[in-house]
Amino acid sequence: MRPMRSALLAVALAASTLTARSVSSPPDAPALGVSGDKLTVDGQPRFLLFVSYFDALDASDPVLDEDFHTFTTAGLDGVRIFANWWDCTTMDACTQPSPRTLMDASGALRPAQVERLRRVLARAASHRLLVDLTFTRETVREGDRKLDAAGYELGLLAVTRELTGKAPHVLFDLQNEVEIHGFGASTETAGNLVRLRADLKERDPSRLIVASTGSVDLVRQLDARGGLDAIAFHDPRVRDWWTRTAGVVGELKTISKRPIYLQEPTAYQQAGARAGRDDTDVEHFRSALRAAREAGAAAWLFHTRKGFRLDDRSFTSQQEPGEREFLRAH
Repeated sequence: MRPMRSALLAVALAASTLTARSVSSPPDAPALGVSGDKLTVDGQPRFLLFVSYFDALDASDPVLDEDFHTFTTAGLDGVRIFANWWDCTTMDACTQPSPRTLMDASGALRPAQVERLRRVLARAASHRLLVDLTFTRETVREGDRKLDAAGYELGLLAVTRELTGKAPHVLFDLQNEVEIHGFGASTETAGNLVRLRADLKERDPSRLIVASTGSVDLVRQLDARGGLDAIAFHDPRVRDWWTRTAGVVGELKTISKRPIYLQEPTAYQQAGARAGRDDTDVEHFRSALRAAREAGAAAWLFHTRKGFRLDDRSFTSQQEPGEREFLRAH
């Protein structure tokens, strides 16, 4: 029995070593932090430029490498990916629940997707890219079963355990557009978010935590309750969206001294939300980015639907001329 037990122990130790290696951060992973109203990378304050890359967990390794090379060559600092993204049959039809969400309808993490998340985060780190890891509850369904609030919090705690002490380049967005999709009753949303942030921070103190919103009133409520680590704001999708950037940042600065991350500033369509043609005017992007930096925002995101579906195509291959020009010279 003793040789058998020794052999089993050796196997267990080898397996635990492999697991530890698979989840540890690459040695060159940048560390994201906060200093006053600025975000920092490796302790140095820096204005950050992200890009929407929502379907990253469906992208193959060659697609990731192609796109991450595109982004770093363009001088981008990070990507925003969704842990629980839809199956997008077209760029306009992202409403089909996916069987490949990180969380299932109980809030448990799917093992294959946990491993995929690790690989995506490691590849991003190897390219020195930061990651905005955004979570959503409304996208998780299995037949008629939907992910409830209690299960969702369990899922967030499970992801935190997976990444605690690792992946210093990753921030958590607890819920995309939280004022729309909810985090409890509207009167309880701010308190629930601040409470959950405290729970997660107790387990993973260095993790930056935000919750994206387009509601100035919710930003006020959060700040009154102690706030999150930064303001992840979605300004209105209107025809002249790029002209409003400085005003949006200015208003938020009157409310909070936290870093302002303009997380979805781009209008999808020139004629208004969900109608008309995508706005791909390079000068609109440049104007909004310049205004965000000059007004004192900490970060700005290049929001485009080219990262909505990556299972069989790269972001790079889908770019329109104006988007390609923006990445070339922004």
